[in-house]
Amino acid sequence: MSKKSSTAKSVSSSPVHTLQFVWPGVDGSESQYAMTPLPGTYEDAIRVAIRVFSEQIVTTKPENFTLKLLTRDHEGDFVWATIEPVNWQSFVTGERPIAVYEAPSEESFIHGPVHLILGRRLNGKTLWKTPENWNRQDPVPIENLTEVDRPTSYEDAVVVVKSSGTWFANDNSDEAKTLDISNRRFQFVKFHTDKLQSWSKFPERAYSDAKVWRQVIPVPGGLLGALLLEE
Repeated sequence: MSKKSSTAKSVSSSPVHTLQFVWPGVDGSESQYAMTPLPGTYEDAIRVAIRVFSEQIVTTKPENFTLKLLTRDHEGDFVWATIEPVNWQSFVTGERPIAVYEAPSEESFIHGPVHLILGRRLNGKTLWKTPENWNRQDPVPIENLTEVDRPTSYEDAVVVVKSSGTWFANDNSDEAKTLDISNRRFQFVKFHTDKLQSWSKFPERAYSDAKVWRQVIPVPGGLLGALLLEE
């Protein structure tokens, strides 16, 4: 009797080390979570992540994934920190979750149309070129917007924008019809509502790094804003 009790006690006292994986949500989607036994190496962890997030991933190539550990920055805010594979066993104990990031690539980039909305900054105001007779209480009618292929980079987007016709924002003046935009600067934005009430600028790195651009460009069917900046 005592022997059985001793055996049960020995089994229950052996902890199972686990690790929580997080697939961060993008474009308003919810993050996904998975709990697994703690992998012994960085490479093993990537293989596990590919398996448990099979419905979210685009490619199964391990080199397309990066793992990041939850920590705090110098101001005490939570951030995801990149881990070098060689330091996996030193830093990852299972006490803090690991985020899984899939690197954008030509293979994983989702092609499709986006709806382009042109605008300009004029006298400190942002003006968008919107369909005539549009009631701003309703969603913008996408069937009346210019549809373009989803740009794969800033350079690609500039070419698209420059060939998309007359720019301007509910402005029927001669200036709007003849404005030379060949050497002007552009800023791209993502709209938060289909009524164009709010938007956010692309991060600066998106203009020089195609990988960042592909992370922030609206999904197919979305609204892409292109602003002509003031000289």
